[in-house]
Amino acid sequence: MADEQATVETGKAISTEKAPTMPPALVRRGIDESMWRALMNIFPGCASDSVLLMWDYCKARKLDPMKKPCHIVPMKVKVNGEYVWRDVVMPGIYEYRITAHRTGKYLGHSKPEYGPQITFAGVQAPEWCDITVYRQGNVKGERIEFPVRVYFVEVAATKDEWENKVKTGNKMVNERWSRAPIQMLVKCCEAAALREAFPEEFGGEATAEEMDGRGGEVIDAQAHVVQVDPLADYLENNDPSGEIEKLLANAKLTKGQVAALLKKYATNPSGLVQELKTAVVETIIASGDKVAAQRIVNAESSKQAEKIVEPVKTSPFGRSINTPAEAKAEVAKAEVVKAEPVEPPAMKAIFDKERDSI
Repeated sequence: MADEQATVETGKAISTEKAPTMPPALVRRGIDESMWRALMNIFPGCASDSVLLMWDYCKARKLDPMKKPCHIVPMKVKVNGEYVWRDVVMPGIYEYRITAHRTGKYLGHSKPEYGPQITFAGVQAPEWCDITVYRQGNVKGERIEFPVRVYFVEVAATKDEWENKVKTGNKMVNERWSRAPIQMLVKCCEAAALREAFPEEFGGEATAEEMDGRGGEVIDAQAHVVQVDPLADYLENNDPSGEIEKLLANAKLTKGQVAALLKKYATNPSGLVQELKTAVVETIIASGDKVAAQRIVNAESSKQAEKIVEPVKTSPFGRSINTPAEAKAEVAKAEVVKAEPVEPPAMKAIFDKERDSI
């Protein structure tokens, strides 16, 4: 009964439900449960791998993913001669604005100016939009202008018109452009102007707003499948000092043993370090390298023994070490002797007595 329900002085029940175990991919990135739920809410309907791809993109660009500076856009990519759907992370106009401000040279842009009204693909909108982006020059007080004009018919996202489940052959703007044609035109124009003013920041990549509704368009490029090395991925995320990599090199483990350890200690790098240190000690002793074994005996503490200190010519007790059990016993005995509250001469007498008994 105590396990089913426990009470405290306030009379409230204490929940015995355990916190869910987060997948290693989230733990490595420092994403907790509440953050993950929020991300899946910000990007509804997206695959988990795509959301993680977006997270990595934001980390690389030093952006806050919770503010949705980028978008996940489905695209067709050519793989082995066939086109398949893939989610692609694309910057949004908000990322463009953030990046431009970070340069310290962005001086804003002009008020948008519009051309005459036209009818295109079932919607009325300005024929074009003009925006000028201002950038600070190298000379103090200098302001450089980058004017850009974008035409509605060139950027509006369209789709096929259907009637009675049959294509009519006409094109219609998609839902987003139908609801806010001017707003979308302005965003496309602003993005183009920012690329013009800051080419080193944005390159030639279009924003998601410019690609809105164009998920059916094809990226005509061969996709390269990247094989991820689990060990390299683990070391990259959990071994900044290189300690684990050095221990693995000395432990002489098989690939299967390494894979099992990575799975066992997926979220506990310190536990992996301790087990690898033990494996290194056992490997050295099993190899018959007595000098290396004596290095363990001569360590100042058990912690230093695991790290393996520099070799010396003689051990405290003058004994040869042949088995792991003997090495552990010698280390324990050295620890006991070292812990006794005696003066150095008395300790020397203990060493002499122990040596004479051999």
